[in-house]
Amino acid sequence: MLDNLWSMQRDTICTRGISFTIEKDIPYPCIVGDEVRVKQVLMNILSNAAKFTSEGGRITVTVTQQAGEDHTVTTRFRVQDTGCGMSKEFLNHIFDTFTQERNKISSSQKGTGLGMSISYLLMKQMGGDILVESELDKGSCFTVVLPAAICEKKPLDVVKETAPLLEDKELLSPSKRHNILVVEDNELNAEILLEILREEGFTVTHAEDGQKALQAFQASQLGEFDVILMDVQMQVMNGYEAAKAIRGLDRPDAKTVKIFACTANFFREDRERAIESGMDDFLTKPIDVAALLKKLGEV
Repeated sequence: MLDNLWSMQRDTICTRGISFTIEKDIPYPCIVGDEVRVKQVLMNILSNAAKFTSEGGRITVTVTQQAGEDHTVTTRFRVQDTGCGMSKEFLNHIFDTFTQERNKISSSQKGTGLGMSISYLLMKQMGGDILVESELDKGSCFTVVLPAAICEKKPLDVVKETAPLLEDKELLSPSKRHNILVVEDNELNAEILLEILREEGFTVTHAEDGQKALQAFQASQLGEFDVILMDVQMQVMNGYEAAKAIRGLDRPDAKTVKIFACTANFFREDRERAIESGMDDFLTKPIDVAALLKKLGEV
């Protein structure tokens, strides 16, 4: 997982003139957990570190483990940067939804606050934590604490045992690898989702907001897109407006393309609004990959 994280982030960080290293001391490399979510959390923190570290700075990831009782181990991922840092006042609210401190390196508020809030909640659900130390103008250090059971078997054996438990595996046959339009304004969430879908063999196109999604669909060939994964809360044009606009286009596939609302909202009025706008179904955020693949397999 760490090697994959390194290969995914290296070019993005290093091309900005930032030194990027990963130091590992991992006596228990095989542990039981949700690799996708752990990687999502680490990518979010790394993305922020790169965003707020100027040229000539450093980002260092240090990974260590400490064995516990009953075949458990606690893994600590320490991400330290020499970026702009954060004020003490802001540190008290860093995990609040939609919170972000403006700074001289980046004035953008796109996505980062919500990503950190979700990352914190994900780690809490895993029984872990995210700790942060920071000093204004000197940098930040995030520590992701992940307790897990040690996996005594080889990874290949685990895959063989768990694979038959997947339901409707035949629904994900190569013939059902659709062309998908991903509409997501959070850069990190989009990057993760696009990577997962590409790894599963799907063809994907990314639109940063509802208006660009509408333009992408208008510019597409008839029947080009099979599925649209539509984030609901976006700037410029939200998901409801974009879905309604696409359904209103004068072309046959505008009425038949599957549109899934991607939302963290569970309220009935939100679901009713999505249906009224022409969406077919829902995917809760953070996206459950297994649920997503099952729905795509049913299209």
